[in-house]
Amino acid sequence: MNEENIYHLADIISKFLKAEAAPEEAREVERWRDASPEHARLLQRFSSRAFLERRRVDELSRDTAGAFRRFISRQRVRRARRHAMAMVGTAAAVLLVVGLLVSRRETLPSAEILALSAGESRALLTLGDGQRVALGNGRDAPLLAEHGIAQDTARGFIAYSDGEEGEIAWHRVETPRKGEYHVVLADSTRVWLNAESALRFPTRFAGKERRVALEGEAYFEVSPDARQPFVVEANGTETRVLGTTFNARAYVDEGKVVMTLLEGSVQFSLGDARLVLRPNEQGTADLVTREVGKQTVETRLYTGWKEGRFIFEGQTLEEIMKTLHRWYDVNIYFKNDAARRSTFNGNLERYNNFNRIVELLEMTGAARFTIESNNIYIE
Repeated sequence: MNEENIYHLADIISKFLKAEAAPEEAREVERWRDASPEHARLLQRFSSRAFLERRRVDELSRDTAGAFRRFISRQRVRRARRHAMAMVGTAAAVLLVVGLLVSRRETLPSAEILALSAGESRALLTLGDGQRVALGNGRDAPLLAEHGIAQDTARGFIAYSDGEEGEIAWHRVETPRKGEYHVVLADSTRVWLNAESALRFPTRFAGKERRVALEGEAYFEVSPDARQPFVVEANGTETRVLGTTFNARAYVDEGKVVMTLLEGSVQFSLGDARLVLRPNEQGTADLVTREVGKQTVETRLYTGWKEGRFIFEGQTLEEIMKTLHRWYDVNIYFKNDAARRSTFNGNLERYNNFNRIVELLEMTGAARFTIESNNIYIE
């Protein structure tokens, strides 16, 4: 189905759902509906008032048709070509209809959407003396100031002063599931922490190097200083830089550390195994085999989260759900391996509620989702 036909079908389905279709248009929609059980299921679903109410809440002020069309046009499902093309046409048409329907600016409550909302800027700071401060609410600003820390609650970050006097203490910032946070270190290095991650660092840097320790995932913009290399420890690996931009992913349950370089160069090592990364290269350390390797990659696939996007290209649903599990704090249960191995491409808004992400993934026809509280069952 070409683009012109998709828009035509979207237009007449929109009229059909609003009881405004001419007789011939209604018959055309009925023929489309009767062409396959999947068409009938989708049309019935999009006729549901409950579904449309959820969509209106979520889609206010968004370019729904464009966003849905861009997502669906990039899907890659492991099915026969004919069926895959039919599903792309089906999903694109119905999704465009939703965009046409969402034109009024009502606000309708939905407990389901609220319960599965996206993450936000929040973290826990542990000071050198063991005191713990919840970041994000601004209530402990005086305590932070005593330790030379400024907090910007509106933009979700803390910044350390670059004073050269006083005792050096080690602090730790950790984000929970559904959390992210931005830290500006004493040397002006900027670190964005993804969900369920932690960074341990000194209140100021002294000596021959600037050393920090990472758990989970973070995006670094390292302030240049040729006299004092910046070193990131993560699950037994070390990344040594002078001044550069890179993304580090080191979740313990993934069994590997992945370092993706955007600018400059870094030395990436695990034990005695070392390699040098250049821009657009990615180093991987397997924590089981103790092997390291590198490849050229499209960096936006690994750094999109920092810009508020989920970007998938050829990723399995199992890999995707690991990321969504941390950001939405949901439990994932696969009922069959076929759904687990299905692959997807997409570029999605990271701050959408989880229900919308599920609807987009379901439109490909590769899997079905059942949501029960924060438990997600996939088949």
